[in-house]
Amino acid sequence: MSRYKACLKSLQDKLGALNDITVHQKLATNVAAGKEAPAPNLVAFATGVVAGSMRNEVDPLLNKATKAARNLRRAKKFWNEK
Repeated sequence: MSRYKACLKSLQDKLGALNDITVHQKLATNVAAGKEAPAPNLVAFATGVVAGSMRNEVDPLLNKATKAARNLRRAKKFWNEK
C-alpha cells in the first residue's frame, strides 16, 4: 500500500471513530428521552456515563485526525508514484 493510501486510511479511521462517538451520544440521548424508556432517570444517568466516558476519547482522536490530515497533505499522491 502506498504512503498516500495509508495516510488516507488513517484519517478515515480517526474520522469514523469520531463519527461513531457522535452517533452513540445522539442515540443514547434519544433513548433516554423516549417516553417508553424504563426508569427514564436511570437511563439518563447511564447515558451521561457513556457520553462522559466517550468524551475522554474525543480530544486524542481529534489530535490524531489532525496529524493524519497533515500526513495526508504531505504524502506523495499515489497517481504520481512510479
